[in-house]
Amino acid sequence: MTPYLDTSLLISLLGQDAFSAQARRLTASLTLRPLVGDFAEAEFASVVAMPCRTGHLTRSEGQAMLAGFDAWRARHLRAPDALHLAISSRIGRLAVTFDAGMAAAARSLGLPVLGP
Repeated sequence: MTPYLDTSLLISLLGQDAFSAQARRLTASLTLRPLVGDFAEAEFASVVAMPCRTGHLTRSEGQAMLAGFDAWRARHLRAPDALHLAISSRIGRLAVTFDAGMAAAARSLGLPVLGP
């Protein structure tokens, strides 16, 4: 089953808190590419913005966390791609895409795909 990562895990994974080491071990142990939804992206930005507004994080620290999230997310499957793969799998069709990340994810899941 594809792991779906929520915001609390992402904050620990990409930031530094009491759960960071555990988040890194957990994600390193995943055998399937995790999914991060668009809602988690919006919530992540909101969670990072709050300590920036209250002075617990500097603006540059907040920007670094957001940039780290963007870089991490670019290497992982997005929710719309996961939906395309789920639909094509459910109806028994070949997924055809120019999205290299989606094609790689399909292959790692053992789904038929035509693409880069």
